Amino acid sequence: QFIAGGGSAGELAQRPLWLEGEHGRLLDDWESLKKHLRAHRSGWDVWIRWYDAVLAGKPTPSGEELDIFRVTLDSEEDWKKSPRAINALIRKKEKEIAGREPPSIPQDVPGLAWDVDPREGLLTPVFHPGDLGTQETDDLERMRPFLLECANDLCAAIAATSSNSVKAILTNHAARYRSSIDKHASQVSIDEVYYAGVRLRNATEQMRREAEDEGMPREAAQIGEAVNSVLGLHGPFVLATERGRQHDENARRDTRTKAQDVAYKLKAEELAKSIGQSHGLVTEKGKAELIEINAEAGTGPFPERSTAAAEAANSNLLGKIARMVITETVKELAKKSAVGVAAIGAGTTITNAAIPWLTINGTLLASLAATSPETLHWLPHFMTWLRARISLTAKK
Repeated sequence: QFIAGGGSAGELAQRPLWLEGEHGRLLDDWESLKKHLRAHRSGWDVWIRWYDAVLAGKPTPSGEELDIFRVTLDSEEDWKKSPRAINALIRKKEKEIAGREPPSIPQDVPGLAWDVDPREGLLTPVFHPGDLGTQETDDLERMRPFLLECANDLCAAIAATSSNSVKAILTNHAARYRSSIDKHASQVSIDEVYYAGVRLRNATEQMRREAEDEGMPREAAQIGEAVNSVLGLHGPFVLATERGRQHDENARRDTRTKAQDVAYKLKAEELAKSIGQSHGLVTEKGKAELIEINAEAGTGPFPERSTAAAEAANSNLLGKIARMVITETVKELAKKSAVGVAAIGAGTTITNAAIPWLTINGTLLASLAATSPETLHWLPHFMTWLRARISLTAKK
């Protein structure tokens, strides 16, 4: 009836069949409508792909995934044209976008980085030693023995305590902090030391609460003093380097409101959950790390530091994935492969897994970028370019 009544493509776009879930009757109606649309041979393929995406739960009818369709129509008059004419405009613009140079992906920000694990062939969290100047290295090496002694004392105190809460919460964090400085200063990663310090401080606050509930406030106080000894030297150690001062500045620059902090944390935790459920992208170690660090975003005595640590881990992971996808795309185009864009990622397990993951999570990634514009300003441009490449391939 809609077709017979002369309905336009623009009107159909404003009439979603459903917003959520799969409703049996509407599903049947949609399958029937698709047959009618295809039978008319008038270029309804863009809209069929759009509604199929809605059915799969990717975008809602007003979701960010539709940006590529909105931006390709230059005026409201375009929407009044026939489906065939609209699709021709969209295809033309998609081809133009896909033919552009891939968007530039910024280098990693200071924080948790991601490299390919040589054994598993998946992305795993790493910290790279900073580019320290000679003077910085000398300064750190003079301070390091005193900080290491305090870290050793903390680990020993935790092992000796009778409080189960203290041991459960602090053992791994204290050991991780000690490990970050238990090497010559030239091999120390300031990113790792800073990150370990943020998490140790957060864990200490949690430990104090739970030890008091356990009826062991004295043990908590004793361990707290040992932690304070570590953190008292931690600040000067980190801030003795340009890299450390950059971490501090990044945290101070966070001017989000409380509501914006909550919005970011929700999307960041969704990202961690999605990565946790993915296959062929990230090691189990990396999944666990991402879940933990995003759960801590916005918490602790200095919530802005926890958020900055999570932002770095998230943006560095997404940037690494994007660069790998672009590399494979350019490689395939250089080969002038007969299968074209369909072969994106054929060379590696990660890029094979990345394309569908990025596509399925397009709406989430757009929302995450909106809550973290400083670190993820590049992400919407990358996703638009990628969708255009994939869309053109689907039409071949």
